[in-house]
Amino acid sequence: LKEKFSVAKNEANFNNEIGVPMAILRLRKPGRFIWLINIFKALKLLLSKDKNYPRFLVLEMAADRPGDIGYLTSIAKPFIGIVTAIGEIPVHIEYYTGPEDVAKEKAKLIKSLPSSGLAVLNHDDITVYSMKKHIKAASVTFGFDAHANIRASDADFSFVDDKVGISFKLNYGMGFATVRLTNMLGRHQIYSALAAAAVGLNYGMNLVEITQALAKAEFPHQRTELKRGIKNTWIIDDSYNASPIAVEAALETLDEIGEFLS
Repeated sequence: LKEKFSVAKNEANFNNEIGVPMAILRLRKPGRFIWLINIFKALKLLLSKDKNYPRFLVLEMAADRPGDIGYLTSIAKPFIGIVTAIGEIPVHIEYYTGPEDVAKEKAKLIKSLPSSGLAVLNHDDITVYSMKKHIKAASVTFGFDAHANIRASDADFSFVDDKVGISFKLNYGMGFATVRLTNMLGRHQIYSALAAAAVGLNYGMNLVEITQALAKAEFPHQRTELKRGIKNTWIIDDSYNASPIAVEAALETLDEIGEFLS
C-alpha cells in the first residue's frame, strides 16, 4: 500500500498491549527520558489532529495469551483482518490448553470485523480457512490451491551472484502477473505476498502496481535470511522466535535450495 498511499506500521515485535498503542500514536522505542517525550507526543496527538497522520495503519496483533486479540481489537478496531497461518502446532501454544484455543483466539480478529470489512484468509491452512464460516464481513482467500481467490503458481527459486530470489505467477480472476521477491527464501514467503496483494486489490491497485510494489518488499531479519558463513559456507538464519511451522518451512527451504548452495 505504501507505493500508493500513506502507510505506517508497528516496528519489530511491537505487537502487544504496549506496542500496538505505541504504533497507533507513532511513538518512539522506549529508553531513558523517551517516555516523557512519548507522553507529550501522545497527548498532543489526542488533543489535536495531525494532518500528516497516515491513511492506513498496518498492525500486527500478538496472541501470546488468551484474551490478547480481544483486547487489542477493542482499542484498534480493524477494517481488514489477515490470518496467514496457524498450523497443527501453533506458536505460543504454551499459554493455551491446546491448538484449538489458539485458533479461537486468532479468529477473534476476523469476528471483530464490521460487515463492510474484509477478511483475508489462507486457503491452504484448513484451520484458517474454516474461519470463513463465522464472520459477517466479506472474505477473500489466497494460496496455491486452485480454488483460492488469489493464487500463486509456477513458483521458482533462483540464486545468482550471491543474491537469492523467488518468482511466481500471481493469478487473480482471468489475469495474472509475474512477481519476483528479492533476497527471500522459501515458498512460505509467497503467502505473505499474496495476502498483501489481496489488500492492494481491495483498494483499487492493479496487478502491475502490485507486482512493482512487491519487488521492493523487504522482509524482516532472521526470517529465513541467507547469510555468508566462514569457509565458503552459507547460513539460513531463521532464529526469530521460530515456531514449529516456521522450522518445518525452513527445513523445506533447505531441501529446495540445497542444489544451488552445494
